[in-house]
Amino acid sequence: MGRRSFLTLAASLGASALGGCGSNNTADFRYRLSFTVDVDGEEKTASSIINVHFYGIGTKSPEAGGRRFYSRVQGVAPVMDLGPRHGWLVAALMSDTREESRRKGFDGRRLKPAVTAGGIVWAFGDDLMVLRDLKTGKVDLPDTRQPVFVWFPPNASYIMAQQISPEDFAHVIGAGVKLRSITAEIAPDAPLLKRLEVQAPWLEELRVDQGNGYPGYDAPKIPKDSSGFSTFRVSREEQLETDRS
Repeated sequence: MGRRSFLTLAASLGASALGGCGSNNTADFRYRLSFTVDVDGEEKTASSIINVHFYGIGTKSPEAGGRRFYSRVQGVAPVMDLGPRHGWLVAALMSDTREESRRKGFDGRRLKPAVTAGGIVWAFGDDLMVLRDLKTGKVDLPDTRQPVFVWFPPNASYIMAQQISPEDFAHVIGAGVKLRSITAEIAPDAPLLKRLEVQAPWLEELRVDQGNGYPGYDAPKIPKDSSGFSTFRVSREEQLETDRS
């Protein structure tokens, strides 16, 4: 099982907002993920469509103690060009949990666990018997239910990317960069892309290097920290675009 398939919980997801799938044991929840950032006094917004395909039927979300099943995320992450001074920012589809652990040990901070693109579904409620009937809806994601971000520095290889939280923006990207909002909006009929349409050297390099599948942490390009451990390794298929799914 790939890392995009993860354990979660759900109920009978139905036609309206969840787009029927031809089986009582599967359903799709499609939404638009958007985030707005203040960049040196200018507001910029990026968004993308994400589809979460669920296997099986449950009654409640993980927080409410429902039963387990698998899900698969398809789509692309929202990507923002911050400008020539600040690089690019992505609201990733999934966090690199190994990097989360490394960062905790490295700087001693108590980082909030990031939410996957699949987990954002639960921001609309914990009972999917209710969610099944929703046709529209938009929520502001609280800081406890937000994805992790990946920052690509300007004029640099993708191997220099960093996985960061919004509280890192000012001291990692620049003092004038601040997250303003992040939202999710139900979008059952929106077209789904599985490959990013942005043009960026780091993305083309990443596609070449990871074109044949999932890269290991011992890949030659991945830098090491002072302890000899591999630093963050962005994963195209897990965090950015799902064209191989």
